[in-house]
Amino acid sequence: MTGRSRSILVTGSSGYVGAVVVPLLLEAGYSVTRSDTGWFNDAVTGSDFSLLDKKRLEHFDIVIHLAGVSDDKLSNAFPDEAYRSNHTATAAFASRCKAAGVKRFILASSAAVYGNTSGAATEDHKTNPETHYSRSKLAAEQALLADCCENFTAVCLRFGSAYGFSPSPREDLVLNRLTLNAIEQGEIRLATDGRCYRPFLHINDMVAAIAHAATNNKVGLTHGIYNVSHPQGNLRVEQAVILLAKATGATVLDAVDKPDPRCYQIDSTRFVDTGFEFQWPLDKGLALLNSQMRSYQPIAQPDRVGTLAKQLSTDKENSDQIPSISPSRLPENAQAFYLNDINQITQQSRYRLAGGFCTAASERLKKAYSATADHDVLMMRSGTDALVRALQVLDLGVNSKIAMPDQCFHAVATAALTIGATPVFIDVRADDFNLDAEKLARAFESESIDAVIAVDNYGTPADWAAIAAVARSHKVPFIIDACESLGASRANQSALDHADIVVLSFSFTKPIHAAGMGGALIAKRHLTEIIETRQSMLYRQIRLPEINAAYLVRAWDQLQENIDHLRRIYTHYQQAAEMNNCSAQKEYGISTRIHAPFLVPVDWSDELRDQLVTQLGSKGVMAATQFACQAELLEQGVPCPVSANIATRVVTLPSGGGLAMADAERAAEVFAMEVARINGR
Repeated sequence: MTGRSRSILVTGSSGYVGAVVVPLLLEAGYSVTRSDTGWFNDAVTGSDFSLLDKKRLEHFDIVIHLAGVSDDKLSNAFPDEAYRSNHTATAAFASRCKAAGVKRFILASSAAVYGNTSGAATEDHKTNPETHYSRSKLAAEQALLADCCENFTAVCLRFGSAYGFSPSPREDLVLNRLTLNAIEQGEIRLATDGRCYRPFLHINDMVAAIAHAATNNKVGLTHGIYNVSHPQGNLRVEQAVILLAKATGATVLDAVDKPDPRCYQIDSTRFVDTGFEFQWPLDKGLALLNSQMRSYQPIAQPDRVGTLAKQLSTDKENSDQIPSISPSRLPENAQAFYLNDINQITQQSRYRLAGGFCTAASERLKKAYSATADHDVLMMRSGTDALVRALQVLDLGVNSKIAMPDQCFHAVATAALTIGATPVFIDVRADDFNLDAEKLARAFESESIDAVIAVDNYGTPADWAAIAAVARSHKVPFIIDACESLGASRANQSALDHADIVVLSFSFTKPIHAAGMGGALIAKRHLTEIIETRQSMLYRQIRLPEINAAYLVRAWDQLQENIDHLRRIYTHYQQAAEMNNCSAQKEYGISTRIHAPFLVPVDWSDELRDQLVTQLGSKGVMAATQFACQAELLEQGVPCPVSANIATRVVTLPSGGGLAMADAERAAEVFAMEVARINGR
């Protein structure tokens, strides 16, 4: 490599391995930039390089990725963080490196991915990871290698069991710990029977192997997986202890009768064939370790589990999350009020219905929709319940025909079927995915339609005025399903300015929710009187519980903040999508964007779309295909052509009030990388 190839980024630069490899590279004349979180080193106050900074990544041809949760003990204590750090964050980081023009990516992996072996495993040996740590490392390898191309190569180094001295010491490594005990106590005591095999690797050979993999341009070392352990390093632990006793002069105590389940050997021939020479057989490495340890002034080693627990707790406290998912995420003062509300409600003998919080929530809805004194609000236990009651309030039922968009969540047609009505599916507009008023007008020419439901698909307002005009011209009621669009507007008007009834929903996927689920309907009718007269007993069972309503009241002040947050997320996604020939949903008003829908390029097959979703998932971006055609899903008719096209091309990206902006930015970048990769197939 030429030009900028002498500039290398090392992540985990202050860790056990990084503290040795960085000086080696500097001595060899490379320009090295360090990046480290400082989890286990008090001297490191934070990273001097953000792994999210794609512009700065453009300055590197080589990245050596050592960062992550580094052993079984930590991974067992924090499995979620192990998978996030070692797998999903690593895959996303590698994709950013590729986009920035990095040529070679070196991943520090582990020979533990083989599980137990009966002999020395080559790189072609079947993997059988048995721990959180080894599974996360194997997943990272697979994601990284799948991302490779002619201009971006990955080298995954499956290291053996490390030992040796480092300026950032690891006394928990088996041979390091036993050496320290031998020096301090004159005795070596194993915690197991010592019969298991390990492929031992001195840290000097490890860092030399990293430098070799990063800078060697020989054919055969440009891409792939390599085992890295001294060819003579496959020994039983009891054999290593004999060599350690010789190096230190310590006495070996009788082993305990306790087998170690981790037992594996590896064959490093493939790596040796690239021109690498191991320099540190076990006897020589232990002699050096003994010498260094005797002049080493032991320092208090951090409790690695406790340190990481504290760090993760701090990270969570400082995360950029809008508290809208559960009561624990309410602001501190609102949370205290909510707990008092719960106490008040539970003191009532009719706790589901007593407390007055449904009334308070109703008043907030009336204000949000500029409702008049003539409007009534019913708070229901879900949006679907609210939609069913809206249809019943309008005297719709058996033999009624209800027009609705084919492209939307199937709860809409389900509500009609619940009361015995027949859905009439109308095609949608290709740009905003919402009900097409012109096609609705044509449907009236051939169908006897009794009511119209418009849905604000994905939180984007439908053309309320045009649809309302069609409904009024045929003298049928008009319902707006605003379950995804609380807080949305169009032409400075709200849905209530056009509809006979507006139906709403509150849940964790919506701009605001009711500590679980909730719904409501608003109309210029005496809703409560109608419902209680016709279905008094049933109404009590489907009314919003007061505990849920109390949460809704306390969370209400966050509504606008949540909407603004959702829109910022969508902006990142929209830019990434439109740069890669994906179509964003058109916005004809102020949307709430509770989902982030995009259509993949028109020349893609269903298989390519599914491949995109799978690849995004492997990199930690939980994308999804979305609403199927209602007609097809419920077998109620022939799907409409525009709706069918959207259904086969739509993909949604992660969203929600609790999604941190940094995570949204990462998701947008990974999305752009994967779409570009498939476009270039």
